[in-house]
Amino acid sequence: MEDARFEAFTRALASAPVRRRTVMSVVGALFASTASRAVFGLPRASANEFCTNGTTLCGDICVDTYTDPENCGGCGNTCNYGICNYGTCGCGHGLTNCSGYCVNTYTDPNNCGGCGNTCNYGICNNGTCGCGHGLTNCSGYCVNTYSDPNNCGECGYACDSGTCHNGTCAPVTPRCSSGQTLCNGTCVYLGSDPNNCGSFGTTCNSGVCNNGTCAPVTPTCSSGQTLCNGNCVDLSSDPYNCGSCGNVCSIGQTCTDCPVGTCSNGVCGP
Repeated sequence: MEDARFEAFTRALASAPVRRRTVMSVVGALFASTASRAVFGLPRASANEFCTNGTTLCGDICVDTYTDPENCGGCGNTCNYGICNYGTCGCGHGLTNCSGYCVNTYTDPNNCGGCGNTCNYGICNNGTCGCGHGLTNCSGYCVNTYSDPNNCGECGYACDSGTCHNGTCAPVTPRCSSGQTLCNGTCVYLGSDPNNCGSFGTTCNSGVCNNGTCAPVTPTCSSGQTLCNGNCVDLSSDPYNCGSCGNVCSIGQTCTDCPVGTCSNGVCGP
């Protein structure tokens, strides 16, 4: 149909064979453009007629299908990551295609060192799964050995107390029975403990604690003396303890040794 219309058009312009051939050449060149072909109802120009330098006509644009990420290898073939190398979608420098995604296997925790290699703690250093600052890898788990009661100070060292401070296990806290009080990690009876008499740390010099009160110190008396009310006295000469504890001589009297054979200690006399 297009050839018939073209033939009629050229006949109208020239009747002689030579003139006809000349006009046909001019009109043919005119119809080579897309605009002219549209005017005359002819098909659009092909890619070979329209694009140069190895480009391809995609829609109304000449593109290089070797490098165009929206027409990579062919019109309409779009690369997800915008990189087209020699007609094939790919990843940029330092990236690897993992299931259609461009990733850095040196830093990606889901593809650490290779596609699909996932790091449990989300840290990938130079293609190797690792732990962050201050953490230690203990059997595949990143832990803080300064505070982890199951890995206190080192992997596998568990604290019986369940508490780890600065890499050292806290002491076990005992459960005290009724009537006892926890003092410095030990259960004691404040009513009778001479080292914690009445309160934590109160020590009785006498070594005896009664109902939370320290008993007085019992001195050791030398030879010839007797302990009276916590004091060492000489019953043969002490006017306040003459002959026995608490025996006080009257005013003007003194306490002297008993005459031989009359008493065993002192006696009050003029």
